[in-house]
Amino acid sequence: KRGFKIAMCGALAIFVCSACSQKAPAINSSAEPFGNTGISTLPVLSSENASEAEGSADEQVRVSELFMDVNESDWFCGDIQFVLENDLMSGTTASTFSPEAEATRGMIVTSLWKLDGCPKEAVASFSDVSEEQDCAAAVAWALGAGVITGYENNTFAPDEPVTREQLATILYRYAEYSNFDVSQQIALDVYSDSDSVSQYAIKAMSWVNAAGIMTGVSATELAPQSYATRSQMAAILKRFC
Repeated sequence: KRGFKIAMCGALAIFVCSACSQKAPAINSSAEPFGNTGISTLPVLSSENASEAEGSADEQVRVSELFMDVNESDWFCGDIQFVLENDLMSGTTASTFSPEAEATRGMIVTSLWKLDGCPKEAVASFSDVSEEQDCAAAVAWALGAGVITGYENNTFAPDEPVTREQLATILYRYAEYSNFDVSQQIALDVYSDSDSVSQYAIKAMSWVNAAGIMTGVSATELAPQSYATRSQMAAILKRFC
């Protein structure tokens, strides 16, 4: 299990990964359909007792009770519980999480910005990102950190969905930015569709696969061009941490 440091982001407590270079636990692909501002630092917590810092399990609101589209039996229920408790993601409404909705560029940079402790950056000058938008600070941070870039027409497209290989690449760049060990690599040719991985994403996809952060949608299919869902993003964030 990896350790966490609590970073205070305004009034929000965020568990920041302190040992992401360790290998993630093995993933049971058959159980999971998609496969396999200042910061004050408190003592490191293990993932076993991280939830205790937020209160006992009896005091916590279960996501299955909070969101009408999340059930205890869903493979992603625990992942959504994790990202919600640590304010890495939130619901799409007060009563829905939309686990099967597509994850977007704005969503992933906001989650990683929170994981990094909500650093304050100048607002990025994209024509489609105003200072009033919720993701404005996160977009500016992500651009400065080299986690993601905009488009040639001076747009960022925060609502554009991300593919699985794009999500892997963004996470890989964040890991590099955070000086995590990204040396783990694995051959992707065990997947029948490995040739569909874009050239720029090969190293990132190999790393997330080797680290157990993101594997295939099945034992033989990687689906790099498929859009990532919010439930998949929640699971990936939990594994990364």
